[in-house]
Amino acid sequence: TSNGDSTEYRLFSPLNGPSAPHIIFAHEFVSTHDYLLNLSQHYASWGLKVATMNQIHSSLIDNDPIQDAENLILLSNQVFGGGDVIYAGYSAGGLRSLIASVFDTNTVAFFGLDVVDIDDLGQSYADELNIPIFGLAGEASSCNSQSNGISIYNDAENSKLLRVTEADHCDFQSPNSLLCTFLCENENNLFSPDQINLLIKNLSTAFFTWQTSINMDGELWW
Repeated sequence: TSNGDSTEYRLFSPLNGPSAPHIIFAHEFVSTHDYLLNLSQHYASWGLKVATMNQIHSSLIDNDPIQDAENLILLSNQVFGGGDVIYAGYSAGGLRSLIASVFDTNTVAFFGLDVVDIDDLGQSYADELNIPIFGLAGEASSCNSQSNGISIYNDAENSKLLRVTEADHCDFQSPNSLLCTFLCENENNLFSPDQINLLIKNLSTAFFTWQTSINMDGELWW
């Protein structure tokens, strides 16, 4: 990493996958990339190359989104040799991915899953981007800082954000962590968790396959 430390990464690379931009996928605060496993495997099943990593500046004693963003770029360069990239992130990982999108001139799009901003840091970076900045958000709660990540999309030039009705913060990770479920899970009255999870999976996959030109039908979903 940028300060000489080491960390673990995973690469999801489909056999005979098409030539297309790859995805760097960042996890939430005080967590690991284990909770991006199912979504990453699903995206790879559509022909997308995906890399995740354990961020080392995303803890209670060391919270540095900019340092983590630089490490996400290092991951892209190390594993894929640079090239066109889509940065994506869940929760505070969305903030880190947004900053990486600004720093990396190879970025073609950004996608956020219930993004959490810190001191309007993401908002200050968002207006520097004219690439597609899309995302999904859940219902406002303390677990996503009352949806403060919405402001990122308000300031961006080419953005679109959809609210997933009745989705809580944990619905945007897969598999779910017990800690997130304990702290953030909400009761559902209209839609089942399975319906919500399927919608999140389908819309995010549609965006990635559209932006990589693997399946242009993805644009119709949006």
